[in-house]
Amino acid sequence: MKRIQRFILVTVLLCLFGIISAQTIPKVRITGRVRDAFDNQPLFFVQVYLANTSLGCTTDMDGKFTIERIPLGNYQLIVSLMGYERLERDIQLIRNKDQKFSFSLRPIVLEGGEVSISAPHPREWQRNLARFERLFIGSSDFARQCRILNPEVLSFKRDKRSGILTASSIHPLQIENRAVGFIISYTLKNFAVQDGMFLRYTGYTYFQEMEPESDRDVQKWNENRNRVFYGSVRHFVISLIQNRLKEEGYELIQASDIPLTERMIQFREMEGDTLVYTGATPYERTLKLPQFMRIIYTGELEERSYYKESDPKITRLNKKITGQVSWLEVNQPSVYTNLSGHIDNPYALTLYGYWAWEAKISNMLPLDFTPDSIANGQFPQ
Repeated sequence: MKRIQRFILVTVLLCLFGIISAQTIPKVRITGRVRDAFDNQPLFFVQVYLANTSLGCTTDMDGKFTIERIPLGNYQLIVSLMGYERLERDIQLIRNKDQKFSFSLRPIVLEGGEVSISAPHPREWQRNLARFERLFIGSSDFARQCRILNPEVLSFKRDKRSGILTASSIHPLQIENRAVGFIISYTLKNFAVQDGMFLRYTGYTYFQEMEPESDRDVQKWNENRNRVFYGSVRHFVISLIQNRLKEEGYELIQASDIPLTERMIQFREMEGDTLVYTGATPYERTLKLPQFMRIIYTGELEERSYYKESDPKITRLNKKITGQVSWLEVNQPSVYTNLSGHIDNPYALTLYGYWAWEAKISNMLPLDFTPDSIANGQFPQ
């Protein structure tokens, strides 16, 4: 069977929100009402949530909603109801004060006239679905416990000349991840892959807790959530801000390039405390990062599946390293983050290596999740 991919480059939407401690970032509440834009009637069962978090709710019979305990920061608020145009609103919660919103949704108007529908060839659709699932869900240990509940909403299109496969969805994907105990609603904005060598997808996630069937489920989910968090980009950013890279198992090395060519790469060890500066508010920091970096996380080994799908140019440099090896390309002079790892510009960093391979839906957590040890203001010893 042809190798799925030798290298995956993922530009991840790194809008990472979370909580370091209850005392560090204040929390606020947002309330509001959603109405029909044409008749001004309240809309009920509208899904209102902060993208990539578990912070959300549905409107009541009066169209009202309330979302509690939101850490200060910048968010994308999503307002969605089937049959209406989705509303996406950037909001700033920068004052320790509750905020109120009012939204109007426009009904989707279907054009009249004759409609011609051509169904894709079932075998071709199944092949594209299998490829989509491998790239979107991933092939990690947790991917085996993750499945799309409504794959029939997906459509695929392949450009024969360029070899680019794109995917779209008429409704949000519903994904069950039994490894970490979440039902994920994923609004797919775009997905494109070319010959297994390049992957970019963006969208909005909304996480809802699954109901555990036993105490064993609760224990397993907590353990797996911690496993996903530690060694992640978000864990790295928090460790960098807290000046705890070594204590948390990270080695930070400046590189002269990314290993995608045959050029010789030079390395220089770095100290994280020289990279962090004050930000615009007490809850923000500015990172001055070199253009290329190699980050080694020694707290966990790389999974075997990673080597089957990775570019040998990268993995051959990692043979003598014990741990997970990732590469960063920094795309702007200053990277702005808050104390909990929120990167303001979603395209500020490009991930390579292990982080790129892990950046799949099966290894995603709601970005308001933080392990108890860090949520209480203390890193594990």
